Amino acid sequence: MVISRIFYGKSVATGSRSVHLKYILILFLVLFAFPLFAESPHSIHWKKIESASGYTVEIRNEANKSNFINTTEPTVTTLLSVGKYTYRIGIYNKLKRIAKWSDWYELEVRPLRPPIVTEQVSDFEKDGNKQKLTFSGENIFEGTNAYVIQDGKKIPAEVTTSRDRKTSVVSVDANKVDVTKDYKVVLVNPNFESIEVPLIEKEGTSDTTSVATPNVKSSSRSPSLWPLLWRQALFPGWGHFYKGDHTVAYTYFTLFGASTLYTAHEYNQYFSLNDDLKSFRDTTTLVRALDPDGIAFPFFAGTVFENGLSQELAKQGQSVNRALSLVGAVYVSSIIHIIYSGLSKTTETTGKQTFQLQIGPDLNPYSNIRKVDMSQSRVDVNFNFYF
Repeated sequence: MVISRIFYGKSVATGSRSVHLKYILILFLVLFAFPLFAESPHSIHWKKIESASGYTVEIRNEANKSNFINTTEPTVTTLLSVGKYTYRIGIYNKLKRIAKWSDWYELEVRPLRPPIVTEQVSDFEKDGNKQKLTFSGENIFEGTNAYVIQDGKKIPAEVTTSRDRKTSVVSVDANKVDVTKDYKVVLVNPNFESIEVPLIEKEGTSDTTSVATPNVKSSSRSPSLWPLLWRQALFPGWGHFYKGDHTVAYTYFTLFGASTLYTAHEYNQYFSLNDDLKSFRDTTTLVRALDPDGIAFPFFAGTVFENGLSQELAKQGQSVNRALSLVGAVYVSSIIHIIYSGLSKTTETTGKQTFQLQIGPDLNPYSNIRKVDMSQSRVDVNFNFYF
């Protein structure tokens, strides 16, 4: 009802309003599309060559456009947007000429997502003065930090990932962590999104009986709902793009963009008709002042023409209402879809146990000499919850 009153009431809209609407729409699309395609710093490292006086790195994007970066150190940092690239490294000789090029290597820049741990390969194992924990996961990229939490203390650790991004190792100072006590290992990406590494249960003695129920969990855990929801609320499709569902994201981008442009077109038509009607009324008022008897310009002619413009304006107002309804339908559908996607699980595979029951003699884990007292037993019940 409120929208109908706006369309049918008296309006003072001018032609400049439709121009301003176009600029506002373009600014709106630029502001919310910017985070999707913004550039971020990325580094490339290689082994130092003693005979090289310098290096040049050629980075080529998917459109085969190259960018050359010169450096004297075996590393470069440059701004790259999301996409796939290839790069190669050239070696300068003493005459400042390129003596040799390396092979082409692939480089992919992905949207920043929460780290995912799919499998823990080993428990902490001592390597010199370091304790190292190996696991498999996804989204463990440069800039991901690791911490070991024990006795309420947050102990910084280092995380390194293999070139194929399938295996990662967390290293921590062996003097700062007591692996015989309870601890947690947490990974945090540059967006401050964290995940706890699920630890393997330590093996007990041969007298221990274990009853376990396998857990069916997601092999690739989705981001939490809130980061998806606020992105989707700002721009339909952004939440799915952040989640990794690019096909769904581009579908919403297209639907929302097309419906918004269609609504802007209908608004422009409405404002044009409203200007025509306003101009005709002003002209009629002037003619009536010059020809009050209606001799040169009959009254009924002006009335018929004005009624025709009014009817066209009313129909155009209905078209604007329908266009707004279409935009609203796309927006609401995207919100409902991201809520459903955020709460639902992805591919299900057998993973770490959610329930484990262990029954055995009560042993002192800190004693070098273990004595079994069968008169006393110990029961361990472990629960693991995945969200």
